[in-house]
Amino acid sequence: MESKNTLNNLKKERRGFPRINVSVTVDYSISGSQAIKTVQTKNVSAGGICLIADEDIHPGTVLELKIYLPNQDSPVLAQGKIIWENEVTVLTKGKVAWERDSEVFSDERTRLELGVEFFKIEVSDLQKISQFVLSLIPSKRR
Repeated sequence: MESKNTLNNLKKERRGFPRINVSVTVDYSISGSQAIKTVQTKNVSAGGICLIADEDIHPGTVLELKIYLPNQDSPVLAQGKIIWENEVTVLTKGKVAWERDSEVFSDERTRLELGVEFFKIEVSDLQKISQFVLSLIPSKRR
């Protein structure tokens, strides 16, 4: 069963979803394309995800998503629309060959953060994402 109405009701009630900065693997394809790319997330919420991609994809583009959450037998399937993009520079660490155990920033790459809002997702998949996010939010100590 599609959860479009459930997703809309949650948005009305909460004005946003808890978001957790976590890297999980996502396979995506642009709707109507056969090409599948694998990327990591910057953060995850029940309302959407932020992808870190090499490909310049513009807002409004619809994506088919497979989100691989830890400890799940099957990926979460969703359709989402890119609602924003942000260019970022990523520095990767490398080793200096003549200085053992010394780390330096050796590679600078431009990546895109893509804000993706879910608009079609099964209720069971929405629940998987919500439970995953809530499990990572630290509880307050009393």
